[in-house]
Amino acid sequence: MTKLVASLAVFTLAGSAMAAIGDVSGYTLQVRNFNDFPSTNLTINGLPFPTPGAAAGGVGGVGTSVNFVEQFAVGASGNFANRHAAWLSANPGVDRYDIQRNDSFYFQTNIRINVPAGSSPKEGGLQFFHQRNVIDPGPTAVTFTDEGFFNVRSSDGEVAIFGGALPFHSFGNVYVAGTTATIGFAYYAPGVAGPNGAVEYFYNGVGSGIKFMDNSGDRVIAGDVNSPTYGFGGISNFANLGLRAQNTRNPFIADSSDILYNQSFLIPTPGAGAVLVLGGLIAGRRRRA
Repeated sequence: MTKLVASLAVFTLAGSAMAAIGDVSGYTLQVRNFNDFPSTNLTINGLPFPTPGAAAGGVGGVGTSVNFVEQFAVGASGNFANRHAAWLSANPGVDRYDIQRNDSFYFQTNIRINVPAGSSPKEGGLQFFHQRNVIDPGPTAVTFTDEGFFNVRSSDGEVAIFGGALPFHSFGNVYVAGTTATIGFAYYAPGVAGPNGAVEYFYNGVGSGIKFMDNSGDRVIAGDVNSPTYGFGGISNFANLGLRAQNTRNPFIADSSDILYNQSFLIPTPGAGAVLVLGGLIAGRRRRA
């Protein structure tokens, strides 16, 4: 792992000047995006964020650890779950980085989910989100698109990618709560790996293989500056990528969730040659695993 990271770090320096996504320098935090249990004790990197709309601020440095810790009281009232995120940002604490369809990149992080015995499901991993500013009138009215997840679940160990524009893939029930796993996400812009945009997922060095995206039928909605760009499949312009924590609770115990991300890095890959270098490095690690 050390050898791989060292090689990629050199590559990052070469690639970052060539792509806007290379400006990403940290995270902008979002607390209580879901807030079905408002009375929980929530800290992020040791700082308390007890209320919705708290000034969550940012975390500097993509490689900086992000630690979501949430505690539920026994019998805490509520419905479904609480959700929090740390979004990739070029202005940490100010806004999210808006991915563009032509932003090829690779993002990797370590994840560890600690829970007590008898805990209800806790989920971590990567989240995509694309905010519209005009309601899509049909066939189903929505105000967002491209919301997809690279999901790691504590309760049954399921690791799966699904939702939005992301092609489905399951690594199976392979995660063990309390252990550290490495997840990686590669995005190849249209024209890099093929005519359509493409993705590749990695779990502990095992890859999914390249999966092509086909959302070329996305409607462009009049008056919506965040409407997807019609064309070959890929991530829509202005999509965001973040680290997530989604916590349900067992009402019969003092349930809690401790989700830690560390040793993260982001590599801009602006061209086909860069993707080949990246693919070779990842494949080499997979063979050695």
